[in-house]
Amino acid sequence: MNQSTQLVIGLTGAAITALVAFAVYQWQQRARVRRVEAWVGGYLTDRYGAPLGDLTVHCSDDPLWPVLAAFADPRTGVRHRLQFACAGRPSTFALVSETAGGEQCPPGLEPFEHTSRS
Repeated sequence: MNQSTQLVIGLTGAAITALVAFAVYQWQQRARVRRVEAWVGGYLTDRYGAPLGDLTVHCSDDPLWPVLAAFADPRTGVRHRLQFACAGRPSTFALVSETAGGEQCPPGLEPFEHTSRS
């Protein structure tokens, strides 16, 4: 086997290894997002006593980024926006802030933009 063939085989092996590592990383991140979404849904179901039909959860792949959730209270219809810290194990997940009231939004269009106050 000549040197160029060995180089091609080595580069092909390295590329396959990198692709497999990336796929495993992405799979782990998606699994984390599903765990966080399930935890937030369970937390709010326990808190409000019923599943929330219009709950939206925005969770990024970055564990240090806050998880944002929004829903309308099933009893009053008041919109709630919540922020959770979900870095680490589920035992460390916590509600950081909650805002209730404000404008009524169509489902799926909850405003999560950051506004600066002067």
